[in-house]
Amino acid sequence: MSACIRRPPVRSISIRDRCSPIVIADEVNRANTKAQSAMLEAMGEGQISVDGHTHRLRQIRSIERVRDIRAACRRVTLAPEMASYIVALSAATRDAQGVRFGVSPRGSLNVAAMTRARALMQGRDFVMADDVRSVVVPVLAHRVCAGVDAGCGSA
Repeated sequence: MSACIRRPPVRSISIRDRCSPIVIADEVNRANTKAQSAMLEAMGEGQISVDGHTHRLRQIRSIERVRDIRAACRRVTLAPEMASYIVALSAATRDAQGVRFGVSPRGSLNVAAMTRARALMQGRDFVMADDVRSVVVPVLAHRVCAGVDAGCGSA
């Protein structure tokens, strides 16, 4: 849920070391009940509780800016050829030998969204194949499950 990288010694962990300034809660219904409770507290009450202590969360002051960026991403053109390329990459994971579970259509949608964001960050209003190649593995790697021999579980 948070994007923390630092790992100080356990005796000196503070709330600042464990929380990122922005947290994106996706698919809350798939989280365990403790995580669901924490996310709902953060979203609903603007605070989190850790070890019996309550910490107020800083509110995003530039909510309009975030909305503007998301809208700009949606305006980035994804040509039919690029969409077909994304779909073909995802479909290839479902047909690949040694893959137990491939990428679903939702994975393709996530790649499309990330390619638009990358194009925008590169100063373009259209997606290129390089955008797709740049984001496809980071976006899809966790969505592919190799066969039993590769550690995906029993058949």
